[in-house]
Amino acid sequence: MSIFPLPALKRVIPQITKVKKLKVQPPIYAPKINKTVLRSRIGLDNLHALENGIKDVTINVHQTKEFFKCSSKLYRLVYNMNQYGICLINLKGFDNTTFGHRKFLKKNMYDLKPLFGETAFHQKSEANTGILTIDPREPNSVNVANTKINHPLHTDGAFQKRPEKIVTLTCEHAAINGDHNFGETTLICAQSMLNSVLSMINKKHKVISNLFMKDAIQIGRKLPNNNNNHNKNILEELQSKQSVLSYLHEYDDQNYDGILYDIHDQKIQHHYTNNDNLRLVYHGNPSYLKNIRDEIKVFWNLMGDYCTNDANIFKFLLQPGQILIIDNTSFLHGRTPYDQYNNLRVLHRMNFYHNGLLRRSIKLGINKEVLN
Repeated sequence: MSIFPLPALKRVIPQITKVKKLKVQPPIYAPKINKTVLRSRIGLDNLHALENGIKDVTINVHQTKEFFKCSSKLYRLVYNMNQYGICLINLKGFDNTTFGHRKFLKKNMYDLKPLFGETAFHQKSEANTGILTIDPREPNSVNVANTKINHPLHTDGAFQKRPEKIVTLTCEHAAINGDHNFGETTLICAQSMLNSVLSMINKKHKVISNLFMKDAIQIGRKLPNNNNNHNKNILEELQSKQSVLSYLHEYDDQNYDGILYDIHDQKIQHHYTNNDNLRLVYHGNPSYLKNIRDEIKVFWNLMGDYCTNDANIFKFLLQPGQILIIDNTSFLHGRTPYDQYNNLRVLHRMNFYHNGLLRRSIKLGINKEVLN
């Protein structure tokens, strides 16, 4: 089997009779994890250590397909996700007043799919792409509809049996009013939160064991034709075993220039990924919590207090043409209030299960040492 991806061969074969010597650009390989940049910090939120704020985790590109052509930008994306748990992609030259700007944004989101894998669909997302538009004029949840209060900090997929691992949020319009920023994106590092909350609890090892119980909490919300309440454990190990062979074959006939290509996966019948870190499941909207074990009520309330303390929250204004990538297993995200009648804020969401080409390069989750 050739080491070059099929799309590259399709472009090269017709030229064989025209040139004597072919110069084929070799494919970019997914970088391996560098253990020195993994988020092994305990009780330190690296986001607050950024000297220049969100700019330090920003990568400027014209299109997201550049990650398949430029290895330095790809490595920067991997580094940011491993070191900080987030990465911000800035689409240079984006103009939300031009015709076709929304289609352009969605295409750039969808072009990240080979990197992050299978799409996590929402009940109201587009059937063919899995992209969900977040617009209070056509709300898909009560939190989106009610813009005058905070969108509570949460992990996406808290109501699902299989929560997604990667969240991407793309800004089409930002809510800006005068000199004040409204509708800011809010983030909390779950590892820092766990470290703080557990330090305030007596007999924490007994509490920790209850966090892993399958019925630690019952969480859910009512959607049309779907009352999805689920018993959940607040913490779980990320030791997922997922076959990715069939997923990779989905892209054999796509024309990705210099697409990331791992030839070993084409030889192995089933390849499995392992991760010894933890993931957190949480939603700050109290109406979604249907039941909770008595042993962890104090812990849950302390998490709520942590999430409402501004000192613990990293805030910034997501600008039009920016794509925020979040490790959904170790970060909570939300939004500050804004007036939807005087401000237009429109985002697009596309989430993934992290079984794509970067599954072994980006290590997600919370370091287990936080429980010690």
